[in-house]
Amino acid sequence: MFISPKYKFIFLRVPKTASTSLSEFFIKNVDDPDAIYTEVEDSKIAGTLSDQKLEEIRGKHDDYHPFKHLHLNLNQLVEYNLVTPEQVKDYRCFAVLRDPIERQRSFYYFFKRWDKDLKSKPYSLKEYKYMAPLGWFDADKATGEDNSKLLQSDFLKFEGKNNGEYWLYENLTEHLTSFMNELNIPINHKLPNHKSNYRVDRIDASKEIRFDYESITSMRDYFVNDFNLYTVIKKKHHADTTRLHTPN
Repeated sequence: MFISPKYKFIFLRVPKTASTSLSEFFIKNVDDPDAIYTEVEDSKIAGTLSDQKLEEIRGKHDDYHPFKHLHLNLNQLVEYNLVTPEQVKDYRCFAVLRDPIERQRSFYYFFKRWDKDLKSKPYSLKEYKYMAPLGWFDADKATGEDNSKLLQSDFLKFEGKNNGEYWLYENLTEHLTSFMNELNIPINHKLPNHKSNYRVDRIDASKEIRFDYESITSMRDYFVNDFNLYTVIKKKHHADTTRLHTPN
């Protein structure tokens, strides 16, 4: 996450939604000496949380994974005393929302790249189903993370209700530019592009993993709330964009 008391906003890092790139972007562009953020491992940028605080967070997760603390939701930020309930309600809270199917494809390429037993094998639907039999990636069957089970739709919930806004992954540049302009913060460092080279389909489209009905059904069963939210936000964004470009 990236929390800015000066500008009163909270950005939450949802796995596989350019969260690493965005975190680095805010760290380098937002001039807030009191900002709170977790490390950006790809650029070796240290976080502001003390080792004691990180250990406290780890101790509260029975299923703790070494990188889980990078992806905290609003309820957890309050639980770990990183923000107050009043700040959550007063600050602008946001996260990025990605097409659940595209996000799953991205997870597959990412985890396969780091699994010593799988990375040398061809990309295949059969392998994907082995790695993610229930729609999320089983860490016992591949180099996975519990992060792949996290629901995008849960991140902005606070006290049982949605408390923020979702930016669409495919319109990220548009959202980000508008946000920085609203806060009157100059962009001196462009948005980095971490992990983009993990997507084999962007290098060779013929290798793209294509999901079948069974695999998509498994995704929808587990990530049903993400699919529903994506449909709603997609329609809203389209409606807003159409209204902006419709002559009076």
